Amino acid sequence: EGKLKNKLTEFNKLDLNDDGVFHIDAAFDQLAVKVLEWIVFPLTLQEFTTKYFEKRALIIKRGGALDYTNLLSLDRVKKLVRQKELRFNQDLHVTKYIKAKKHIIGTPDDIVDSDLLWDFFNVQKCSIRMLRPHEHFKELSKVMSLYEHVFSSGAGLNCYLTPKADKGVSQG
Repeated sequence: EGKLKNKLTEFNKLDLNDDGVFHIDAAFDQLAVKVLEWIVFPLTLQEFTTKYFEKRALIIKRGGALDYTNLLSLDRVKKLVRQKELRFNQDLHVTKYIKAKKHIIGTPDDIVDSDLLWDFFNVQKCSIRMLRPHEHFKELSKVMSLYEHVFSSGAGLNCYLTPKADKGVSQG
């Protein structure tokens, strides 16, 4: 756990320039590797690249939500929904499975109402998928930039909120 905190501390010091991009240098390369080590922990980078990268899926379970609160938290998502004009099916997907059939809430023209969204989640037990959260949260944007730099490839990111005792967005 101490190793994770050290890597995260270095990551939090990293800042984007005025253009929203990083200056690429040796220190940036070193940091990119450290962030990737943090992402795949408890695996080593060697184990990740030889056994998993472009070979098979990997699920890492560790320490719960506290590991990621500097990147994303429920409170930050709630604040974003209150402050920004987000749209159903463009920024957020809200889904519920009833008798194994997927029901999607809202149309792309519908602006997300914060109270209604959390009613869908808390009361009606719908799952929420946030599309491209890195467009709204600087810390996630940093991670994506570092990831793209290490792998010389574009990357995308979604986040999922699933009510307790639910299988989530994908029931398959």
